[in-house]
Amino acid sequence: IPQKWQDNAKTTLQKWGVKKDQPIVFINHIAKNPRRSWKLDQVRELIELMQKTAKWEDTFFIINGIPEIFPEIEALIKTHNLQNTKPFSALDNFFELPAMLKECDLVISVETAVMHLANAVHVPVIALMRIKTLEWVPLNEALTTLIFTPKRADVISDIPASRVVENLPENPLGDRSTHE
Repeated sequence: IPQKWQDNAKTTLQKWGVKKDQPIVFINHIAKNPRRSWKLDQVRELIELMQKTAKWEDTFFIINGIPEIFPEIEALIKTHNLQNTKPFSALDNFFELPAMLKECDLVISVETAVMHLANAVHVPVIALMRIKTLEWVPLNEALTTLIFTPKRADVISDIPASRVVENLPENPLGDRSTHE
């Protein structure tokens, strides 16, 4: 990742007011195929559930989305008063995405390239996947928690937010204690 984009990610987090020791969770809920996407309301539910737990209550959340859905994400954040939550999209360069992922402590993603990029930048990932796509699991098993749909015919939105909460890591900051 070019240094320019790493610096850009750090600057963005500072502008957002992320504290040095605050856990950062990146949520990628959207894929081109609606069968591979989670609903935005499920993202809201996940954030609310996590904020109700002592370990995750101070977490900063980044909701990934294409620019076309930014107004919807911003409305969700405002309507539900989701604290410590911002929308994100790589608008200027591909490297914005892996640079931001690298700054996070956890990535929660549907079955898209984001889950593989999280592995590539060595950030733990919870991958929401359909049983029928086993061949696409992220390769780094040590950094990956897989949550599959209950049945082969199910879609990603059949995975409830509560299952993600049940699979959260014990330590919100993982192996890192600071964001430098």
